Amino acid sequence: MLSKVYNDLILQIKANKYDFLRFDLIKQDAIKDLAAQLALKYDIVVVIGFGASSLNVRALLSIKAVATKRLIYLDSLDQLEIDEKLALVDLSTAVFFSLSKSGNTNETYLLTKYVLEVLHVPPQNVYVIVPFSNNLLRNLAESFGTNCLEHDNIRSGRFGIISNASLLPTAVAGVDVHKVVLAASKKISDIIFDGFNICEIAEYYLNQYSLNRHMLVMFNYCYQLDGLCRWQQQIIAESLGKNGFGITPIIAKGTFDQHSQLQLYLEGPDDKFYQVITNKASSDIRPLSNLACAEGFEGDAERRTAAYSNVREDSSTASLSKSPAEVEFRKRSIEIALSAHANNIYNALDQVKRPVKLENFVYIDEQVIVDQIIYVMLSTILIANHLKIDPFNQPSVDEYKKV
Repeated sequence: MLSKVYNDLILQIKANKYDFLRFDLIKQDAIKDLAAQLALKYDIVVVIGFGASSLNVRALLSIKAVATKRLIYLDSLDQLEIDEKLALVDLSTAVFFSLSKSGNTNETYLLTKYVLEVLHVPPQNVYVIVPFSNNLLRNLAESFGTNCLEHDNIRSGRFGIISNASLLPTAVAGVDVHKVVLAASKKISDIIFDGFNICEIAEYYLNQYSLNRHMLVMFNYCYQLDGLCRWQQQIIAESLGKNGFGITPIIAKGTFDQHSQLQLYLEGPDDKFYQVITNKASSDIRPLSNLACAEGFEGDAERRTAAYSNVREDSSTASLSKSPAEVEFRKRSIEIALSAHANNIYNALDQVKRPVKLENFVYIDEQVIVDQIIYVMLSTILIANHLKIDPFNQPSVDEYKKV
Protein backbone atom coordinates (compact mmCIF):
# COMPACT_ATOMS: atom_id res chain seq x y z
CA MET A 1 0.00 0.00 0.00
CA LEU A 2 2.81 2.43 0.83
CA SER A 3 5.60 1.16 -1.40
CA LYS A 4 5.64 4.19 -3.72
CA VAL A 5 5.51 6.84 -1.00
CA TYR A 6 8.12 4.83 0.92
CA ASN A 7 10.51 4.80 -2.05
CA ASP A 8 9.89 8.51 -2.60
CA LEU A 9 10.62 9.20 1.07
CA ILE A 10 13.95 7.36 0.88
CA LEU A 11 14.94 9.42 -2.17
CA GLN A 12 14.00 12.61 -0.34
CA ILE A 13 16.10 11.63 2.68
CA LYS A 14 19.07 10.87 0.43
CA ALA A 15 18.66 14.28 -1.20
CA ASN A 16 18.74 15.99 2.24
CA LYS A 17 15.23 17.38 1.75
CA TYR A 18 14.46 17.16 5.45
CA ASP A 19 16.43 19.69 7.49
CA PHE A 20 15.57 17.98 10.79
CA LEU A 21 17.58 14.94 9.64
CA ARG A 22 20.76 16.96 8.98
CA PHE A 23 22.55 15.66 12.04
CA ASP A 24 25.89 16.75 10.56
CA LEU A 25 24.88 20.35 11.32
CA ILE A 26 24.58 19.77 15.06
CA LYS A 27 27.34 21.56 16.99
CA GLN A 28 28.19 18.60 19.17
CA ASP A 29 31.46 19.85 20.66
CA ALA A 30 30.13 23.34 21.40
CA ILE A 31 27.04 21.89 23.11
CA LYS A 32 29.12 19.44 25.12
CA ASP A 33 31.56 22.15 26.27
CA LEU A 34 28.88 24.64 27.29
CA ALA A 35 26.79 21.93 28.96
CA ALA A 36 29.81 20.82 31.00
CA GLN A 37 30.37 24.39 32.24
CA LEU A 38 26.72 24.85 33.17
CA ALA A 39 26.53 21.45 34.86
CA LEU A 40 29.37 22.45 37.18
CA LYS A 41 27.73 25.76 38.03
CA TYR A 42 24.03 24.89 38.42
CA ASP A 43 22.03 22.21 40.23
CA ILE A 44 18.63 22.80 38.61
CA VAL A 45 17.58 23.00 34.95
CA VAL A 46 14.42 25.02 34.21
CA VAL A 47 12.95 24.74 30.71
CA ILE A 48 10.58 27.52 29.62
CA GLY A 49 8.71 26.47 26.52
CA PHE A 50 5.45 25.29 25.01
CA GLY A 51 4.63 22.55 22.54
CA ALA A 52 7.70 21.12 20.86
CA SER A 53 10.05 23.43 22.75
CA SER A 54 9.19 21.53 25.93
CA LEU A 55 8.18 18.14 24.54
CA ASN A 56 11.39 17.65 22.53
CA VAL A 57 13.46 18.02 25.70
CA ARG A 58 11.15 15.70 27.64
CA ALA A 59 11.37 13.01 24.95
CA LEU A 60 15.16 13.10 24.78
CA LEU A 61 15.36 12.86 28.56
CA SER A 62 13.53 9.52 28.33
CA ILE A 63 17.05 8.21 27.74
CA LYS A 64 17.85 8.81 31.42
CA ALA A 65 16.14 6.86 34.18
CA VAL A 66 17.36 9.56 36.56
CA ALA A 67 18.62 12.90 35.27
CA THR A 68 21.80 14.27 36.82
CA LYS A 69 20.01 17.57 37.55
CA ARG A 70 16.63 18.45 38.98
CA LEU A 71 14.35 19.37 36.08
CA ILE A 72 11.51 21.89 36.13
CA TYR A 73 9.28 22.60 33.13
CA LEU A 74 7.53 25.96 33.02
CA ASP A 75 4.87 25.22 30.42
CA SER A 76 1.77 26.84 31.90
CA LEU A 77 0.57 30.36 32.66
CA ASP A 78 -1.32 29.17 35.72
CA GLN A 79 0.13 31.19 38.59
CA LEU A 80 -0.57 28.50 41.18
CA GLU A 81 1.32 25.93 39.11
CA ILE A 82 4.25 28.28 38.53
CA ASP A 83 4.50 29.09 42.25
CA GLU A 84 4.27 25.42 43.20
CA LYS A 85 7.02 24.39 40.78
CA LEU A 86 9.39 27.12 41.94
CA ALA A 87 8.60 26.87 45.66
CA LEU A 88 11.66 26.20 47.82
CA VAL A 89 13.94 26.55 44.77
CA ASP A 90 17.11 28.58 45.22
CA LEU A 91 16.87 30.43 41.91
CA SER A 92 20.55 31.36 42.01
CA THR A 93 21.42 27.66 41.57
CA ALA A 94 19.13 27.23 38.54
CA VAL A 95 19.87 27.71 34.85
CA PHE A 96 16.87 28.76 32.74
CA PHE A 97 16.44 27.82 29.08
CA SER A 98 13.78 29.80 27.22
CA LEU A 99 13.08 28.12 23.88
CA SER A 100 10.96 29.30 20.96
CA LYS A 101 11.38 28.40 17.28
CA SER A 102 9.72 31.63 16.21
CA GLY A 103 10.89 33.83 19.05
CA ASN A 104 7.36 35.20 19.27
CA THR A 105 5.59 32.56 21.37
CA ASN A 106 3.42 34.71 23.62
CA GLU A 107 3.39 32.37 26.62
CA THR A 108 7.16 31.82 26.51
CA TYR A 109 7.74 35.56 26.30
CA LEU A 110 5.49 36.25 29.30
CA LEU A 111 7.09 33.54 31.45
CA THR A 112 10.63 34.62 30.56
CA LYS A 113 9.77 38.22 31.39
CA TYR A 114 8.20 37.07 34.67
CA VAL A 115 11.35 35.15 35.59
CA LEU A 116 13.56 38.17 34.92
CA GLU A 117 11.33 41.02 36.06
CA VAL A 118 9.34 39.56 38.96
CA LEU A 119 11.53 36.74 40.28
CA HIS A 120 14.73 38.72 39.64
CA VAL A 121 16.62 35.72 38.31
CA PRO A 122 20.12 36.95 37.38
CA PRO A 123 20.32 37.50 33.59
CA GLN A 124 23.48 35.40 33.40
CA ASN A 125 21.41 32.41 34.57
CA VAL A 126 19.06 32.69 31.58
CA TYR A 127 19.69 31.32 28.07
CA VAL A 128 17.19 32.47 25.45
CA ILE A 129 17.31 30.21 22.37
CA VAL A 130 15.55 31.90 19.45
CA PRO A 131 16.13 32.86 15.79
CA PHE A 132 18.56 35.74 15.32
CA SER A 133 15.90 38.03 13.89
CA ASN A 134 13.64 40.79 15.15
CA ASN A 135 11.39 38.90 17.58
CA LEU A 136 9.88 39.37 21.03
CA LEU A 137 12.16 37.04 22.95
CA ARG A 138 15.38 38.21 21.35
CA ASN A 139 14.49 41.82 22.07
CA LEU A 140 13.65 40.86 25.66
CA ALA A 141 16.97 39.04 26.03
CA GLU A 142 18.88 42.06 24.75
CA SER A 143 17.03 44.45 27.04
CA PHE A 144 17.86 42.37 30.14
CA GLY A 145 21.33 41.31 29.00
CA THR A 146 20.67 37.55 29.12
CA ASN A 147 22.57 34.98 27.12
CA CYS A 148 21.10 34.59 23.64
CA LEU A 149 21.75 31.55 21.43
CA GLU A 150 20.57 30.96 17.88
CA HIS A 151 17.75 28.47 17.39
CA ASP A 152 18.03 25.90 14.61
CA ASN A 153 16.45 27.03 11.34
CA ILE A 154 14.19 23.98 11.06
CA ARG A 155 10.88 24.00 9.21
CA SER A 156 8.88 22.19 11.88
CA GLY A 157 9.58 22.47 15.60
CA ARG A 158 8.06 19.12 16.58
CA PHE A 159 10.24 17.29 14.06
CA GLY A 160 13.34 19.22 15.16
CA ILE A 161 13.84 17.12 18.25
CA ILE A 162 17.45 16.12 17.56
CA SER A 163 18.68 19.69 17.25
CA ASN A 164 21.03 22.14 18.92
CA ALA A 165 18.16 23.84 20.76
CA SER A 166 16.80 20.62 22.28
CA LEU A 167 20.15 18.98 22.96
CA LEU A 168 21.67 21.75 25.10
CA PRO A 169 19.25 21.52 28.07
CA THR A 170 19.28 17.72 27.90
CA ALA A 171 23.08 17.67 27.84
CA VAL A 172 23.19 19.76 31.04
CA ALA A 173 20.86 17.16 32.59
CA GLY A 174 23.23 14.33 31.68
CA VAL A 175 22.33 13.14 28.16
CA ASP A 176 25.36 12.28 25.99
CA VAL A 177 25.03 14.42 22.84
CA HIS A 178 27.58 12.40 20.87
CA LYS A 179 25.70 9.16 21.52
CA VAL A 180 22.38 10.72 20.49
CA VAL A 181 23.75 12.07 17.20
CA LEU A 182 25.59 8.82 16.48
CA ALA A 183 22.43 6.82 17.14
CA ALA A 184 20.38 9.08 14.85
CA SER A 185 22.93 8.89 12.04
CA LYS A 186 23.09 5.11 12.36
CA LYS A 187 19.31 4.75 12.20
CA ILE A 188 19.03 6.83 9.04
CA SER A 189 21.88 4.84 7.51
CA ASP A 190 20.08 1.59 8.36
CA ILE A 191 16.92 2.86 6.69
CA ILE A 192 18.67 4.09 3.53
CA PHE A 193 21.26 1.40 2.94
CA ASP A 194 19.97 -1.69 4.72
CA GLY A 195 16.32 -1.42 3.71
CA PHE A 196 15.00 -1.20 7.27
CA ASN A 197 11.22 -1.21 6.74
CA ILE A 198 9.34 1.63 8.40
CA CYS A 199 6.02 0.96 6.65
CA GLU A 200 4.54 -1.48 9.15
CA ILE A 201 3.27 0.97 11.76
CA ALA A 202 2.05 3.46 9.12
CA GLU A 203 0.05 0.73 7.37
CA TYR A 204 -1.33 -0.43 10.71
CA TYR A 205 -2.56 3.08 11.60
CA LEU A 206 -4.16 3.54 8.17
CA ASN A 207 -5.83 0.14 8.35
CA GLN A 208 -7.31 0.88 11.78
CA TYR A 209 -8.53 4.26 10.55
CA SER A 210 -10.26 2.59 7.60
CA LEU A 211 -12.12 0.44 10.15
CA ASN A 212 -13.43 3.63 11.82
CA ARG A 213 -10.99 3.43 14.72
CA HIS A 214 -9.79 7.02 14.92
CA MET A 215 -8.30 7.03 18.43
CA LEU A 216 -4.96 5.59 19.54
CA VAL A 217 -4.70 4.78 23.25
CA MET A 218 -1.10 4.53 24.48
CA PHE A 219 -1.25 2.60 27.77
CA ASN A 220 2.12 3.50 29.24
CA TYR A 221 3.53 1.35 32.06
CA CYS A 222 6.97 2.99 32.09
CA TYR A 223 7.30 6.35 33.86
CA GLN A 224 10.67 6.90 32.18
CA LEU A 225 8.94 6.94 28.77
CA ASP A 226 6.30 9.53 29.70
CA GLY A 227 8.12 12.31 27.83
CA LEU A 228 8.47 10.16 24.73
CA CYS A 229 4.73 9.39 24.78
CA ARG A 230 3.83 13.07 25.14
CA TRP A 231 6.06 13.99 22.20
CA GLN A 232 4.55 11.18 20.09
CA GLN A 233 1.10 12.47 21.00
CA GLN A 234 1.94 15.87 19.51
CA ILE A 235 3.56 14.43 16.37
CA ILE A 236 0.49 12.34 15.56
CA ALA A 237 -2.10 14.96 16.50
CA GLU A 238 -0.66 18.07 14.86
CA SER A 239 0.99 16.45 11.84
CA LEU A 240 -2.02 14.41 10.71
CA GLY A 241 -5.04 16.37 11.98
CA LYS A 242 -5.90 18.08 8.69
CA ASN A 243 -8.49 18.10 5.91
CA GLY A 244 -10.94 16.05 7.95
CA PHE A 245 -8.40 13.31 8.70
CA GLY A 246 -6.95 12.74 12.13
CA ILE A 247 -5.94 10.18 14.72
CA THR A 248 -6.62 11.27 18.30
CA PRO A 249 -3.75 10.05 20.53
CA ILE A 250 -4.71 9.39 24.15
CA ILE A 251 -2.15 8.67 26.87
CA ALA A 252 -3.37 6.30 29.57
CA LYS A 253 -1.14 5.89 32.62
CA GLY A 254 -0.69 2.35 33.86
CA THR A 255 -1.67 1.29 36.42
CA PHE A 256 -3.56 4.46 37.42
CA ASP A 257 -5.96 4.57 34.47
CA GLN A 258 -6.86 0.91 34.84
CA HIS A 259 -9.09 2.26 37.60
CA SER A 260 -10.53 5.19 35.64
CA GLN A 261 -10.74 4.28 31.93
CA LEU A 262 -10.45 0.52 31.45
CA GLN A 263 -14.20 -0.21 31.51
CA LEU A 264 -14.62 2.10 28.52
CA TYR A 265 -11.83 0.41 26.60
CA LEU A 266 -13.07 -3.13 27.25
CA GLU A 267 -16.80 -2.66 26.77
CA GLY A 268 -17.31 0.74 25.18
CA PRO A 269 -17.44 1.53 21.46
CA ASP A 270 -14.90 -0.26 19.27
CA ASP A 271 -13.51 2.99 17.87
CA LYS A 272 -9.98 2.84 19.30
CA PHE A 273 -6.76 0.89 18.85
CA TYR A 274 -4.17 0.36 21.54
CA GLN A 275 -0.49 0.20 22.41
CA VAL A 276 0.63 -1.25 25.73
CA ILE A 277 4.07 0.19 26.50
CA THR A 278 6.41 -1.54 28.95
CA ASN A 279 10.12 -1.74 29.63
CA LYS A 280 10.55 -5.23 31.04
CA ALA A 281 11.56 -8.52 29.45
CA SER A 282 8.65 -10.92 29.10
CA SER A 283 10.41 -13.33 31.44
CA ASP A 284 9.80 -10.79 34.21
CA ILE A 285 6.06 -11.27 33.96
CA ARG A 286 4.91 -13.74 36.59
CA PRO A 287 1.56 -14.38 38.26
CA LEU A 288 0.89 -12.04 41.17
CA SER A 289 0.62 -15.06 43.49
CA ASN A 290 4.32 -15.66 42.92
CA LEU A 291 5.52 -12.24 44.05
CA ALA A 292 7.41 -13.84 46.93
CA CYS A 293 9.67 -15.47 44.35
CA ALA A 294 11.20 -12.28 43.02
CA GLU A 295 14.48 -12.61 41.17
CA GLY A 296 17.33 -13.21 43.57
CA PHE A 297 15.05 -14.88 46.11
CA GLU A 298 13.75 -17.98 44.29
CA GLY A 299 14.09 -21.20 46.24
CA ASP A 300 15.70 -19.52 49.22
CA ALA A 301 13.23 -19.49 52.10
CA GLU A 302 15.85 -18.36 54.62
CA ARG A 303 16.75 -15.28 52.57
CA ARG A 304 13.09 -14.43 52.04
CA THR A 305 12.50 -14.71 55.79
CA ALA A 306 15.58 -12.61 56.52
CA ALA A 307 14.38 -9.92 54.15
CA TYR A 308 11.49 -9.19 56.50
CA SER A 309 13.28 -9.84 59.78
CA ASN A 310 13.90 -6.17 60.46
CA VAL A 311 10.26 -5.18 60.21
CA ARG A 312 8.34 -5.48 63.45
CA GLU A 313 4.82 -4.14 63.58
CA ASP A 314 2.69 -3.63 66.68
CA SER A 315 -0.54 -1.81 67.41
CA SER A 316 1.10 1.61 67.55
CA THR A 317 3.86 1.77 64.95
CA ALA A 318 6.19 -0.16 62.63
CA SER A 319 9.96 -0.26 62.69
CA LEU A 320 11.54 1.96 60.04
CA SER A 321 14.72 -0.09 59.85
CA LYS A 322 14.99 -2.25 56.74
CA SER A 323 17.82 -4.42 55.53
CA PRO A 324 19.22 -3.79 52.03
CA ALA A 325 17.88 -7.22 51.05
CA GLU A 326 14.36 -6.28 52.08
CA VAL A 327 14.47 -2.96 50.27
CA GLU A 328 15.60 -4.69 47.08
CA PHE A 329 12.98 -7.40 47.56
CA ARG A 330 10.15 -4.89 47.86
CA LYS A 331 11.32 -2.90 44.84
CA ARG A 332 11.55 -6.05 42.79
CA SER A 333 8.09 -7.16 43.90
CA ILE A 334 6.60 -3.88 42.69
CA GLU A 335 8.40 -4.20 39.35
CA ILE A 336 7.00 -7.69 38.85
CA ALA A 337 3.50 -6.52 39.78
CA LEU A 338 3.74 -3.69 37.23
CA SER A 339 4.82 -6.10 34.49
CA ALA A 340 2.00 -8.48 35.40
CA HIS A 341 -0.57 -5.68 35.21
CA ALA A 342 0.69 -4.61 31.78
CA ASN A 343 0.54 -8.19 30.56
CA ASN A 344 -2.98 -8.63 31.94
CA ILE A 345 -4.22 -5.44 30.27
CA TYR A 346 -2.78 -6.57 26.95
CA ASN A 347 -4.49 -9.96 27.29
CA ALA A 348 -7.79 -8.41 28.42
CA LEU A 349 -7.92 -6.13 25.38
CA ASP A 350 -6.96 -8.97 23.07
CA GLN A 351 -9.64 -11.27 24.53
CA VAL A 352 -12.42 -8.79 23.72
CA LYS A 353 -11.00 -8.42 20.21
CA ARG A 354 -9.68 -4.89 20.60
CA PRO A 355 -6.69 -4.24 18.29
CA VAL A 356 -3.66 -4.02 20.59
CA LYS A 357 0.10 -4.08 20.14
CA LEU A 358 2.71 -4.63 22.85
CA GLU A 359 5.63 -2.23 22.66
CA ASN A 360 8.22 -3.63 25.05
CA PHE A 361 11.48 -1.77 25.70
CA VAL A 362 13.67 -4.50 27.20
CA TYR A 363 16.30 -1.85 27.94
CA ILE A 364 16.50 1.90 27.35
CA ASP A 365 19.49 3.78 26.00
CA GLU A 366 20.34 6.41 23.38
CA GLN A 367 19.98 4.04 20.43
CA VAL A 368 16.63 2.65 21.56
CA ILE A 369 15.03 6.07 22.21
CA VAL A 370 16.44 7.64 19.05
CA ASP A 371 15.30 4.64 16.98
CA GLN A 372 11.78 5.16 18.29
CA ILE A 373 11.89 8.91 17.62
CA ILE A 374 12.97 8.47 14.00
CA TYR A 375 10.57 5.58 13.47
CA VAL A 376 7.63 7.71 14.69
CA MET A 377 8.65 10.74 12.61
CA LEU A 378 9.11 8.85 9.36
CA SER A 379 5.99 6.73 9.86
CA THR A 380 4.00 9.93 10.36
CA ILE A 381 5.47 11.45 7.20
CA LEU A 382 4.59 8.28 5.26
CA ILE A 383 0.95 8.52 6.35
CA ALA A 384 0.83 12.23 5.49
CA ASN A 385 2.40 11.72 2.06
CA HIS A 386 -0.01 8.88 1.34
CA LEU A 387 -2.93 11.18 2.21
CA LYS A 388 -1.35 14.15 0.41
CA ILE A 389 -1.32 16.39 3.48
CA ASP A 390 1.56 18.49 4.82
CA PRO A 391 2.82 16.96 8.09
CA PHE A 392 5.01 19.95 8.95
CA ASN A 393 2.55 22.82 9.12
CA GLN A 394 -0.33 23.69 11.45
CA PRO A 395 -2.40 26.23 9.52
CA SER A 396 -5.37 26.37 11.89
CA VAL A 397 -3.11 26.84 14.91
CA ASP A 398 -1.25 29.64 13.12
CA GLU A 399 -4.56 31.39 12.45
CA TYR A 400 -5.48 31.01 16.12
CA LYS A 401 -2.15 32.54 17.15
CA LYS A 402 -2.86 35.61 15.03
CA VAL A 403 -6.12 36.13 16.90
